[in-house]
Amino acid sequence: DVADFELYEGKKSFIITAGEDANVKFDFTVPSNEADVKGLTATLTDGASQNQGSLSSDNASFEVTKVDEDHAVKVEFESDDYCAGSAEFQVLRDAKLMLTANVDTAMCLNEDKPFTIDTTGTGKFRRPGSELKVTSVAEKGSETKEKGFLLSDGVLKKNISPRETMTYKVSFTYGNQKKDTTIKVTVYNFKVVPENTKVCDGDAVTLKATVSPAGSKIEWFDEDKTTSLSDNPGQVYPKYQGAASAIKYQYKYWARPYSDLVTCTSSGMTPLIVDVYKPLTGDVEDKTICEGESVRLDAGSYGAQTYTWIVNGDSIKGVRYYQDTPSQTTTYQVHMTSGGVCEADDQATVTVKTNPVIESIDSVGYRDVDVVMAPDFGTPAFRYSIDGGDWIEDTHLTGLTYSIHIIKVEDASGCTLTDTFTIKAPDLVFPEWFSPNGDGEYDKWTLPTVQETYPDAEFTIFDRWGKKVVTFKGQDDGWDGKYNGADMPSTDYWYEVIIREIDKIYTGHFTLIRR
Repeated sequence: DVADFELYEGKKSFIITAGEDANVKFDFTVPSNEADVKGLTATLTDGASQNQGSLSSDNASFEVTKVDEDHAVKVEFESDDYCAGSAEFQVLRDAKLMLTANVDTAMCLNEDKPFTIDTTGTGKFRRPGSELKVTSVAEKGSETKEKGFLLSDGVLKKNISPRETMTYKVSFTYGNQKKDTTIKVTVYNFKVVPENTKVCDGDAVTLKATVSPAGSKIEWFDEDKTTSLSDNPGQVYPKYQGAASAIKYQYKYWARPYSDLVTCTSSGMTPLIVDVYKPLTGDVEDKTICEGESVRLDAGSYGAQTYTWIVNGDSIKGVRYYQDTPSQTTTYQVHMTSGGVCEADDQATVTVKTNPVIESIDSVGYRDVDVVMAPDFGTPAFRYSIDGGDWIEDTHLTGLTYSIHIIKVEDASGCTLTDTFTIKAPDLVFPEWFSPNGDGEYDKWTLPTVQETYPDAEFTIFDRWGKKVVTFKGQDDGWDGKYNGADMPSTDYWYEVIIREIDKIYTGHFTLIRR
């Protein structure tokens, strides 16, 4: 008989996994020694069609190399010393797991694709306990068992339409055999996240966007959605097309996602916004000021958003205006930005002119002066105004009153000087006598130089009894000692002199002497 068999469908059987070797041991009770067994004559009948088995040289076993089919075996033994005997059994090929799973690894959203599982070549299961299990798991989900496969032409089939990228796992087990295969199906539900940006007029800008799932690509289109620009990232040079009063213009570029692995037709377009800022153009004018004046520089023609003034190496953040009182000629620089992308630099020179300086005002007469200007100050030619009067260019000033005068000087650059000077009233010495005798000396009573110093002085002469004798002006020749054409007698006379210019009245007496 055979040893260690198992009954399968009522027959002595040896179940061998396909591809493994079979070795069936014979169990002899008669003869009982190995030498006699070896001497037996054996007749082997093997029902296999191809890879038939054989007996070992010592008749101790039946052997099959790499079992790949069923074997119905009968072995007959005979000998001159023993009665004939036989053993009948079967060597059965058991299943060896074979597994192939197939599905497109790239699919569009809402697309149906067949998922097939092929176990062809596995063979018949001789024992219970085989299991074929299919599960799926999303990238951020839990594992789910897949159902609904149908057998068609020996292949399990099912159409799948995942809503997101899924990983499918097929597990085939039988006894201590196990076959696994994993397939990741990427679902192209395109998601585009544009990187909105800003740029200065005419500068290059790179159109960028992140797109999922991994491996996806982007084709860029112009604002019309039909003019293809390039793949991602794309480079464009947008121009400012906004109103003159605005500072930026908004472009829309469109991103169309795609993949070389799928041909999804309804992925749509996503806008990317590019703010194009108007270039900074303008001018900061040079200025000329007078010493001590303030100046305000204006960079507003650029229409910038930030202004940084650079003065003597120091940076000062400010606004479009910069005000200063420089003591010398100074160059001011300004750096301007708009939108953080447009920049411009300009500079202006403020020339500081020295103010005119009066070196001296020289008296050249009781009411006349000459103005002398300091040669190293101011810009010739000069003009002058006295006490708010009209401008004159003559430095010789005449007919001035006895008072403090305000003189204003303006040079060719418009720089001015205001100063004061005083014309002092001369001292008055009234004669104590006169002798109108025609000798040419002291013939008339008046004040020396009065015609020049006080021509408008009002003189009144009284006799000793207070009778008014005569009146005359400072510009006249004086009193000749007569009253109504007749000589007045030698005696004392009194005077009253009113000088309105200096707001004074002088009184006193003098003697008329006739010789």
